[in-house]
Amino acid sequence: MRATNQDWLGEFASADDGPDKGRLFVLADGMGGEAGGEIASRLGVDVVGKTYFESPSEEPAEALEYSMMAANEAIHAQATASTELRRMGTTCTALVLRDSRAWVAHVGDSRAYRVRDGIAERLTTDHSLADRGRAYAHVLTRALGVQSKVQVDITRGSAPVQAGDVFLLCSDGLWGQVSDPDIGDIVAGEPDPEIGSRRLVDLANARGGPDNITALLVRVERVDHESWVRTAARVVWRALAKYSLPARSSV
Repeated sequence: MRATNQDWLGEFASADDGPDKGRLFVLADGMGGEAGGEIASRLGVDVVGKTYFESPSEEPAEALEYSMMAANEAIHAQATASTELRRMGTTCTALVLRDSRAWVAHVGDSRAYRVRDGIAERLTTDHSLADRGRAYAHVLTRALGVQSKVQVDITRGSAPVQAGDVFLLCSDGLWGQVSDPDIGDIVAGEPDPEIGSRRLVDLANARGGPDNITALLVRVERVDHESWVRTAARVVWRALAKYSLPARSSV
């Protein structure tokens, strides 16, 4: 129903000549007027996508936080430099898949889900005043660019990713019209992520579609267990080196 689209998304991969930081997926939903919201969401996705791989840390959680902070600074600087953009900001939800793990960084009320065996599990918590009633449901308590500093939620990659898992990043234009059980049913019933995302958007539009609707589906076809084993071996080796265990000898 809206004339302009303030949502933006991106997909990024590690450079061939750099460290393997996995695959990065980012979604943002801008706010602060038509021009401001569109600028903020695009800038947020672009800066997160670039600075994640430029981060001095190879740990995904630390690199995600670094990139989100960089995006917040970039948006805030542009907002304060222009009266027309003064109130702009954006939600931002980012997913990293590396080896057999997933990490999520999150600010605002866009969401990340993992769908496994037809069950949609939400991986993020909305930063909004939804608990104060329907009139406040979309009033954000956190967003990139609104303040000079921002608190970022990081979901660390503790639960192993399985082949067949599907991750969904979406703006409130989707989850505001489509329930979690509906998400699970549609994603589980459609193996093609492109068709699945289209079905989700179509359903949100059929139920009113009052806002921009963005759905980014990522299906895990296989898990690189060999890479995961190599990572685990490095951790064990570091532990052995740290404690200087004596070498064994045999007779």
